[in-house]
Amino acid sequence: KRVLNRRGGRRVRSRTAAAAAATPPEPPSEEPSELPAGRALFREYYARQKLLSSAADWQAFGQSMRSPLPITFRRCGLPSRSAASEACWAEGQQLIRAFEDSSGRQGRALPWCHGYQLPLSRLELRSEAQASGAAAALQAWLLRASGCGLVMRQEVVSMVPALLLGVQASHRVLDVCAAPGSKTTQLLEMVSHGAEGGVVVANDAEPLRAYVLAHRLRSLGAGLNAVVVTHRGQTLPRAGEEYDRVLCDVPCSGDGTLRKEPALWASWRPGLSLRLHSLQLQIALRAAALVRAGGSDVSDCMGVTCPCGCPRRRSSGWAACSATRLAPSPRSRTRRWLRAYCARRAARSSSSTRAASCRSCLGRPA
Repeated sequence: KRVLNRRGGRRVRSRTAAAAAATPPEPPSEEPSELPAGRALFREYYARQKLLSSAADWQAFGQSMRSPLPITFRRCGLPSRSAASEACWAEGQQLIRAFEDSSGRQGRALPWCHGYQLPLSRLELRSEAQASGAAAALQAWLLRASGCGLVMRQEVVSMVPALLLGVQASHRVLDVCAAPGSKTTQLLEMVSHGAEGGVVVANDAEPLRAYVLAHRLRSLGAGLNAVVVTHRGQTLPRAGEEYDRVLCDVPCSGDGTLRKEPALWASWRPGLSLRLHSLQLQIALRAAALVRAGGSDVSDCMGVTCPCGCPRRRSSGWAACSATRLAPSPRSRTRRWLRAYCARRAARSSSSTRAASCRSCLGRPA
């Protein structure tokens, strides 16, 4: 219970209550054993999100985080390249069957996106290519097919947001944070091209990433109704009419990429999501403002910062309740623990930059 005193007409917490609030509760006893060792902050933080309640769930989560991310790719769906993509896909299927027969491991088809998931990660394929001819042939085909735009290397979770938009052939579509362009290529496959077709506007705030995006779209061939621009997503101006569909893959802390980038474990901190939260909100609000009345806006995040990793939002998700306001549902216990962690870190930090970062977190309203 919170103990309150009156001093000068103001209600304040007593020292006992403040100390109790600053001390984080103990994590559930069934939680930590199956997560990667030495990741106490990650383990403690997600325990307070209460996404997983049983030991079996934590065990499955730990096994998933330790397993390498498998290679996933899909076939190019542009009508202008259908003949070439079908021939390239047929060649790839033969190489995949030869590799699976020689290795004894089976991948799985993804018919909902015309894709396929191999039973090994990028690093595993690279190492096996040095000892197996079938693996080397499959690796060479992947590099060649993705280089000419007939096959798109793309994670499964990255394929879902564009499908949820329900893009039609004549739609004006905006991809706010487009680079490196995997979702943009999906959107281009959904609209028709030519004078009477739709258009896809692909934006990225970094000029270098926008150049990489343009280079990737160039590999798809000429005659596409695509425009590449570089502008800050939170202040992206209107360009004539409003958009029928807007895809917004906001920047994130990258919690969901730890499987393919294990080096990120050492630098993971809960403050990453706090620093990105305001930027995510600004970009999402601007994206919602650019959608015409009756249009659709899908805000996606490849990491877990938003919705799952941001301590100032409900862990089960977030949604736009109107064109001008997002509805937050914070978890008080998680916020108190994170603020206490930032206070301890700022107190013992020898770096002025790090201390300033933590004190800025403490200055946020509860």
